[in-house]
Amino acid sequence: MADSHQKRRQRGPRRLNLKFVLIGAALLVPLGVGVHFLHAFQVRRSAESLLERARELEEAGEFKKAASYYRQYVGFSPEDIDARVTLAQTLEKSADNLRRRFDALQAFEEILQRDPDRHDTRRRVIEFWMSPEFARVNATRFEDARTHIEYLLRQFPDDGKLHYQLGVCQDATGDYKEAAQSYEKAIALGYTEPEVYVQLAQVLQRRLENPERAGQVMDQMIEANSETAAAFLARAIYRSETGSVDGMQQDLERAEELDPENADVALLLAQRLLAAAEAADEQIAEAKDKLEVASAAAPDDL
Repeated sequence: MADSHQKRRQRGPRRLNLKFVLIGAALLVPLGVGVHFLHAFQVRRSAESLLERARELEEAGEFKKAASYYRQYVGFSPEDIDARVTLAQTLEKSADNLRRRFDALQAFEEILQRDPDRHDTRRRVIEFWMSPEFARVNATRFEDARTHIEYLLRQFPDDGKLHYQLGVCQDATGDYKEAAQSYEKAIALGYTEPEVYVQLAQVLQRRLENPERAGQVMDQMIEANSETAAAFLARAIYRSETGSVDGMQQDLERAEELDPENADVALLLAQRLLAAAEAADEQIAEAKDKLEVASAAAPDDL
């Protein structure tokens, strides 16, 4: 028995069966690869199902539910920028409060982090930041908007609306001279919406002490928008605020001709009729008619 034990000791440790190991490994590798591809296939199937369901809900007008499915899909496919854009747009459509609108804004911002050249998305982000409601969310919203505006101006230096938006940001942060220059440049580049003239006139009148030039700007606004009720209404309001009431009545009457159902125009005309020191019964009746027009046009505001 001792001899048998001694023989076993002399044999030494058992050798690893290399052939067996290699065969086992050869069998396991395709199995592992198969599991990997099966998992990838299942993930892809799941992502496609989420995207399909999101689109169905969006078409049905169920934007909140659709946004939830789009968000899950983006979790599976984070590099699908088009899906991210749709997610942001759906979040915006479903936003029924400020927090949800801010969520939509963040979704748009995330798109720009991945694809800075999405210019339409950047323009939407600018409009978000410049919206008055975001004053309660971010005290530096005009600085945030200005960053995006300046980025786009490097790509589109002759975009008049961008210069107008830059002027609004400069105006809000106290850079009044620069703001006036931006407004002037916006007009020179063909951006002739009434808002740019109003902003320029206000900064000239209130901040740069140039009322003569401000009045000229308001007249230029009418020349550029002779068939726009908003322009005549804006000049009437400007004249009322600056004490230049000459021509105010004519501006309001022209605005009424261009837009008979404009609530603001009807309200201002009614106020002027009632403000007459010795208002006649006919004026009171006319004022009542105009108030009814204003009430019908904007029932929630009156």
